[in-house]
Amino acid sequence: MKGPKRKPTRSASAKANSQARQTNPWLSMIDRSPVPLVILDDKGVCLVSNPAFREQLGGELPQPFSEYFPASYPVRFELVWTVCQVIGGFRGMLESRHLDTGEQAMFELVLWRNTPESSQNHSYAAMLQPVTDRVKQERNRGDWQARFERAIRVSGDGILDWDIDHRRAFFSSRFRAILSGDDLTEPVTLAVWKKRIMREDRRRVTRMIDQHLARPGEPFEIEHRVCTPSGAVRSVVLRGQAIADASGRPYRLICSLRDTTDQREMESRTRQLLGELAHVQRQSTAGELAASISHELNQPLAAIATFAAGGLRRGMERMDVAEWRDLLQKIRKQALRGGEIIRRLRQFVRRELVPHVLVDVNSLAREVIELLAPEALDRQTTLAHQLCPSPLVTMADPIQLQQVMVNLLRNAFDAVDSLPSRRRLIRIVTQANATTLDFIVEDQGNGIDPEIFANLGMSIQTKKKDGLGMGLSLSKSIIQSHAGQLVLHPATIGTKIGFSLPMQPESSGGPST
Repeated sequence: MKGPKRKPTRSASAKANSQARQTNPWLSMIDRSPVPLVILDDKGVCLVSNPAFREQLGGELPQPFSEYFPASYPVRFELVWTVCQVIGGFRGMLESRHLDTGEQAMFELVLWRNTPESSQNHSYAAMLQPVTDRVKQERNRGDWQARFERAIRVSGDGILDWDIDHRRAFFSSRFRAILSGDDLTEPVTLAVWKKRIMREDRRRVTRMIDQHLARPGEPFEIEHRVCTPSGAVRSVVLRGQAIADASGRPYRLICSLRDTTDQREMESRTRQLLGELAHVQRQSTAGELAASISHELNQPLAAIATFAAGGLRRGMERMDVAEWRDLLQKIRKQALRGGEIIRRLRQFVRRELVPHVLVDVNSLAREVIELLAPEALDRQTTLAHQLCPSPLVTMADPIQLQQVMVNLLRNAFDAVDSLPSRRRLIRIVTQANATTLDFIVEDQGNGIDPEIFANLGMSIQTKKKDGLGMGLSLSKSIIQSHAGQLVLHPATIGTKIGFSLPMQPESSGGPST
């Protein structure tokens, strides 16, 4: 409860302090204490205070103690005083106000009755410990902790906070779920975390963390696998950043763990779907190529039949061994030519997946030019080429890469179909850059709308009567899966389109074709 407000003079305050010390000689000892101390009467009025109290809370005595705590945070002083009178003491934090400057501060207040219970007139003693800085830090830490916990809940990543000095670690519920799978009852510790990392990846992950702790700088990131107690293998990405002291010694490590299993499975399904789409497109292309290929195949078959008929007409008795050998050589040559035509077609339309190997784009381009030569002849179209004199080596699936080349060339055939025969010219160019290689097809047709080219893959579009509407979109996807780009080059007349792939150093064994 508040006592009566008084405005004493400095001489009155000094007189009150002097009288109190004469009646209680031990009170003179409190002047030497660095902690604010004060003596109160049974009305809650300050009678005696030490210099530390007067410096940190101000005012002149006698002064109602409640005047120093006008705020209601965290509780009002009237409640504190009542509790102290009932049970004889109180301890807690209160917000105070300096009576001279009005400055607010937080103090831990210890208030107790310092006279026997049987005494008629009680007196009380109070000790105050400044805690303003500590409370601010706790408030800031509480706000940060709340934001941190909210971020953990919103994020799909697991969080690890590793106190290196005290060998303590906090694992968020998401981190534990990634490591434990369905078994959420298993406690997760640093040892369990290490155990859950696949044995083939464990040394690599440990080495990465040790290197980062030895030289904490930029955050590290490493992809690896973990095995749950049920035996399920999950793909994860671990990112981490060490916190170091002023001397550069790391004392804390904050890590995030992201489960990428679904993403990897989606990428695998996408690659499978891409292969199936490429197979459908190759089948469609093979059907369209059948007429022109049959024309080319008829030539060696007709030659074989002619040579055989000639030999039969002349008869074995009229031909010497040298003539028979020459005739058989001609038949063999034409048979091999026909077999090569069939081999190229069978290889082109085969469905089985081919791993990426070192290939020479020039060699692939020559095979495609030979494959499409009969169709170019039927369409009265000239195929010209300017291939780079040196090998253009890259890592690729040769079948898929040839699929893209065929798509680009057959689009060029369609683009020049309506032109006069003298203008039906298609030019194939390969060239090397600093780190990339280019395959380019040029024609003098109507060109491609840049807007349509920019939206490839977003919708299926075609201008062909019998087209599937996915040739260029599929080509773009194939090239992107090879870390390259499908490029539409500026052209004054017609279309200049191709792809760019990263150049690879040629291996000692040479590229595969």
